Amino acid sequence: MKKNTIIQIVVLVLVHIVGLHAQKFIHMNAESGKLPEPFQNAFSQHDELENFWIGYSIELTNNNGVSVGSFYFNGDTEVSLRDLIENSPKLKNLNTPPNHHRMFRIVNGRIKGDLKIDNETAILFRYDRTSKDIGDFAEIAICNLARYADLENMPLVWLGRFKQPISFEFIAGLFKGSEFKFAKEELLPGIGIHADLQETTEFLAGIYKSDESYELREDALFWLGQQDNYTAFEILKQAVSDAPSEDLKEKAVMGIGQLDLPEALDELIVIARKNRNMELRQEAIMWLGHKAVKKAEDELKGFVENDPDIEIKKRALFALANQSDNNVDFLINLAMSNRSLQIRKHAIWALGSTDNPRAVEALINLAKGAK
Repeated sequence: MKKNTIIQIVVLVLVHIVGLHAQKFIHMNAESGKLPEPFQNAFSQHDELENFWIGYSIELTNNNGVSVGSFYFNGDTEVSLRDLIENSPKLKNLNTPPNHHRMFRIVNGRIKGDLKIDNETAILFRYDRTSKDIGDFAEIAICNLARYADLENMPLVWLGRFKQPISFEFIAGLFKGSEFKFAKEELLPGIGIHADLQETTEFLAGIYKSDESYELREDALFWLGQQDNYTAFEILKQAVSDAPSEDLKEKAVMGIGQLDLPEALDELIVIARKNRNMELRQEAIMWLGHKAVKKAEDELKGFVENDPDIEIKKRALFALANQSDNNVDFLINLAMSNRSLQIRKHAIWALGSTDNPRAVEALINLAKGAK
């Protein structure tokens, strides 16, 4: 997966965490070649544990390491899920504030920057004491072991690490066996992170093409965009043409935008140039702004300079501002000297969306000149 893509919002919250040191972990010696049996054994303890978690991890490649999780800082010490599971010595030296701990929570996604992440990612199932079987979970959480997971002081039965095919088969089996939309929506991200497997792409494609709920089909297109293989690309490309709704087509364009394939970049350019649907053109231009390559930059500048539609020009300007600081001088020149008042206005707005010092200085000078 791409660590430089923003999928959803990073939210700053204050969370009151009680009894971090008392977090209970139960380690079960599960055979790495089996998952349903130890998982069922862990679930059988729920009468004693009441509300609790069952979790295990899978190892991902460097290319698709998931940084989903939370930041948890206690003083200058950052605590991770791995620290909690392994009862790290750093937990003994925490200077616990009297009331609150600061947590930067990442909601179902990732953030920009070179994060310290683990190749190992946990899949965590939360059960209530009323849960009837392993498919009757209350929540599924995914957390990189280098990040922090707020387990709300509920015990965690930890099963260890499993290979991706074993984990995929287990979660896909739960999905197929469930009749509930909620359960399937919770399970789908757990399926999607198995990006090393061709079976994952085929499974997601099957969901998109099925009669499952509209929301599940949308989510399947999103996760196809995380697979980085040519089969996923071809499915998404076809969906842009023949998906049964405009929303699904837009989701397919987004999926193409997230693929790290040369063909995906070329397809974004084709959509942005030639598609008859204005919304899809604008979506493609937005995702070109996430491609930090000169080819994308040149295309975006071409839209600003040559496309007759002002909305396309506007989207391209904001995409350039999002793409790279190297485009700031281009935007400044447009804001100061372009013959079109609308282009100057939108270039100023685009500059205002950056925190580049040259952009700030240019805006100040423009404001002074307007007096």
